[in-house]
Amino acid sequence: TNCSNSQFPKKCYFRGDWMTDTHEMMAIPSKSYKDFNSFNPEDIRHVNWKCSAIVNDIVFIGNIALLSGDSSSYTNGDRILESATGKYDSFPITNKLEVGISDDGDEIIQLMSAFDVLIIFKKKSASAVKIVSDIKKELVFQKRNNGVWNRNAVCRTTDGVAWINDTGLWYYDEKDGVRNLINKSVTVDENPYIITRISPDEWKATMGGYEDYAYISYDNVNNQLMMAQSSQHEETAKKGYIYDFTTLSFSEMEGLTPTGGHSNVVQGKDGKPRVYLPETQY
Repeated sequence: TNCSNSQFPKKCYFRGDWMTDTHEMMAIPSKSYKDFNSFNPEDIRHVNWKCSAIVNDIVFIGNIALLSGDSSSYTNGDRILESATGKYDSFPITNKLEVGISDDGDEIIQLMSAFDVLIIFKKKSASAVKIVSDIKKELVFQKRNNGVWNRNAVCRTTDGVAWINDTGLWYYDEKDGVRNLINKSVTVDENPYIITRISPDEWKATMGGYEDYAYISYDNVNNQLMMAQSSQHEETAKKGYIYDFTTLSFSEMEGLTPTGGHSNVVQGKDGKPRVYLPETQY
């Protein structure tokens, strides 16, 4: 190849049988790295996270740890970073979610998506943000003293997201917003009333008090929520509740949790809740 015949000034470098041409830049490009990616290259940092969710083609990561070159890390348990739209593996440190309860010192436990809404679960609060675009975000609800104890206390259903804590069974969907399902609204002689179907003391005795052991799961076949204590806590593991979305009713059940140690509850291919039992390898 004759380098001198090119219309661009360049230098030629030969490596064995291969030749590499290096062209000199004749003009500064009209668009920068930031124009193409919406962030500067120096804003990208190595980061770990404990929970994530995808909403409207944007990845949100929570409870993060920023890593440095010497393998040390700086943890932000209450911070959420977001990717640029469609760029699932890049999290600029400048893309911090500011809407909702942020930077309050309360540890993020789980992130969930419900259509175009990001639901943020912390130990002491729950909030939801509607992701209109990467620029526009709107607060949907914000509830303090309504967090979750662990990631297993949250699950997704067909139409929304459910979670449990010592105040009740909470549910969010696009149609009716957020509400506590142990409370039922009734009207008598045109007067509205709220009926508590499970007393706060009974609920807390069954589902509260042992924060690391409560879990909830969704049965897609029967359209039901199942909630109980893990078998790791023998005092409350034998009792639990089932909420039926079809009949809008609760049932108290015995033996919901298998005896012995088991994994977290996941939804199987058939839509039913499943756990892994080490003793039986199933």
